[in-house]
Amino acid sequence: MVEYKYDAWGNHAVLDANGADIASATHIGNLNPFRYRGYYYDTETGLYFLKTRYYDPEVGRFITIDDISYIDPETINGLNLYAYCGNNPVMRVDENGNAWWEWLVGALLVIAVTAAVVVTAEAAA
Repeated sequence: MVEYKYDAWGNHAVLDANGADIASATHIGNLNPFRYRGYYYDTETGLYFLKTRYYDPEVGRFITIDDISYIDPETINGLNLYAYCGNNPVMRVDENGNAWWEWLVGALLVIAVTAAVVVTAEAAA
């Protein structure tokens, strides 16, 4: 039995059933590469890989910048291309290392299309 405890930024502890830290590098709890939010954890570097770039939970930032097209001087976080989840990991997600809000746009698009199909189907009936 293994338990993972995380803070909001992804710093973690691997614990046994009694709540004690598991220090052995060969223990299954430390061999499991999928950790915080399902991200791939690189035990050699202590970084998470989010499909496009690496995230450092110690500083709460990516180690490389986001695509330059995400610059938005109108917002406080729009100029920080190293930011993780717009500096709000409790309320936002970043599934692939690109701008955190991309998933929101996709979700809203799916909702809009679904609503249009329902309205059209009801009107045709």
